[in-house]
Amino acid sequence: MLPEQFSFAKTFNHSIAFDILKSVEFICQILTEEAEDAKELLEKEKVFVDSFSEKNANWPFAIYKVIKQFSNFCMGLYELCLRETEEVEKFLPYISGTPYVVEHKFIQCLIYTKQYHFLSDLENKYSLEVVNKNLAQLKVWASFCPDNYLHQVQLIEAEQFRIQGDLWKAICLYDLAIDNAKQNGFTQNAAIANELAGIMLLDAGHLKLAFPYFMDCFNLYEAWGAKKKLLQLKEKYFSKLKEHELFHQSFLFNKKQRFSENIYSTVEAEQIDLQTIILATQAISGEVYTTLGMTSLFTCPC
Repeated sequence: MLPEQFSFAKTFNHSIAFDILKSVEFICQILTEEAEDAKELLEKEKVFVDSFSEKNANWPFAIYKVIKQFSNFCMGLYELCLRETEEVEKFLPYISGTPYVVEHKFIQCLIYTKQYHFLSDLENKYSLEVVNKNLAQLKVWASFCPDNYLHQVQLIEAEQFRIQGDLWKAICLYDLAIDNAKQNGFTQNAAIANELAGIMLLDAGHLKLAFPYFMDCFNLYEAWGAKKKLLQLKEKYFSKLKEHELFHQSFLFNKKQRFSENIYSTVEAEQIDLQTIILATQAISGEVYTTLGMTSLFTCPC
């Protein structure tokens, strides 16, 4: 899809469109690990970012900053997001009236709630003021276009209840956010909501309750095409999830019940990779999710 768009932008010599497409391409390569050399990719990205100031291209640079912030949050770089969120804020006037402003306010809320327990009282007072202000605006947008924004409101409210220690209200809102995000094509946000819900339950010691959220999370990130994120989750949580009874019950059809440490291994029949776990979990729950590619990275269905 992107090569066709690049060709179209070049045909009309549309530098802004080209820069925005290039921004999306870099983010996709980071999340999917399509680049052969990660170091080389970062160097190319730096040259690309420096070119914005040379061209005084504030509008596409602002969009790049917003989607880069989303990518960083997705990859768990929460401290980096926290440091850069105010810088992103400075560029919002250049993209006023676009969906990217909404995306920034949404992710900014998640950044502040995610880092809540690591901030000082003074910092938390400021961050909660920002969250409440952004949430009020998102509720207005959601009232006009619930398909796009209602799941964002629900996810932020879930995070608010989480930091207050009300796990029941939080999980109810996580579930609503997940369902709405799936129904309206926001695979990436449904994955994030599952991840946050799973981490909350795992931190609270509820491994049995956390298990299906992580399985759904794995499934959605894979459907979205975020291979690097999937590997990151595997390294951090996979061994813990293997302790769960459901993990073993899911594979009674496998006579030897041997589990692969490599989630992508399909070499031996007796080894079970992450894809098998996902399919087995789907069979148990009776849920099958439509595969969506990375081309839906920042889609706006409305």
